[in-house]
Amino acid sequence: MFAFWHCFGVHAGETSAEIIMRKGREIEANGGWTLWSFSGRTRRTLETWASVIHGARPNRVLALCSRSRNAVDPKGTPALAREFRCPGRGVWCLIPTSIKVPHPFGSRTSAAAFRVSRVLDPSGIRMPSRYEWLCIRDGEWRTDSVPTRGEYLMRPGNGTMLRQVAAVLELQEPFIVEIRR
Repeated sequence: MFAFWHCFGVHAGETSAEIIMRKGREIEANGGWTLWSFSGRTRRTLETWASVIHGARPNRVLALCSRSRNAVDPKGTPALAREFRCPGRGVWCLIPTSIKVPHPFGSRTSAAAFRVSRVLDPSGIRMPSRYEWLCIRDGEWRTDSVPTRGEYLMRPGNGTMLRQVAAVLELQEPFIVEIRR
């Protein structure tokens, strides 16, 4: 199993509970999947994550949404993403109208998103208690604490204890995508 650590809280004026409910409705309306945006990452990072996941062939890929009392709505006016593509591929696809991906792009033209098939209650998921996380800078799996901001690819290991989780996203191929307005 691989998992992404995802900083989670209020976003685009919605509470965590409202986001979870909306994404559940989108999955149902769109035939089993939706997109869930996260902080901007470089194309290199997305391609590295995709390569590591596909090389390992895990039986499951999740995104673990943090439970943070201190989460604040990201700065900037959110705009709806209109298109998505797989990391490393040139073909952009329209995001179905049943999916809303508000994201504060700022001056950037693209961001990243998880491709989500289900939103799960963490109490129903058996997760390892310790993880290692992939440092993009040096390509090494680290055992120290996962940084508190941003998203990180993790795998079970002898590393850090898992922080509290508010929700679990079950991801489906291609797991992560690039989005743009």
